[in-house]
Amino acid sequence: MATNNGYDGNLTWAGGNSNNTTNVYNFTLDCVTDALETTDFASTGDRTYIPGLSGATGSFDIRLDDTNTLPAQGVAATEMVFTNVMTGGTPTFTFDAFRTGLSLTNSVDGIPMVTISFQVDDGVTISIA
Repeated sequence: MATNNGYDGNLTWAGGNSNNTTNVYNFTLDCVTDALETTDFASTGDRTYIPGLSGATGSFDIRLDDTNTLPAQGVAATEMVFTNVMTGGTPTFTFDAFRTGLSLTNSVDGIPMVTISFQVDDGVTISIA
C-alpha cells in the first residue's frame, strides 16, 4: 500500500482562472450524500434509509506570496485538481467548482495565509493509480 506524505501537493484550476497554485499547504474536501428515511408504520423497529442527493464543499489554504494568483469570486473553474506530486500525482481529486469565500490571515511574525472556500458543482472523481 502506498503512503502519501503531506507535502509537495499541488492544486490546479482552469476555466475563468487559468492559473496554478503551488503554495497550497492544506486542503479539505467534504463529500456527503443525504440519507432519506423510508421508515413507515409497518417497520419492525429499525429505521430504513435510501440515498438522496450528493454534494461536496471544501477549502484550501495558501501561503501567500508574489507567485500566487487567487481564483476569482463566483467564477466557475471548469476543472479543479488536487494532486500529490511526490507520489506520481496520486491520489488525484478532480471536480468542477467555484469560489464561495476568501479569508486572509496575517500576523507580525508569519507569512500571510489565505483560505479559499469552494462549492463543488456536480461530482468528484477520485483517481488512485
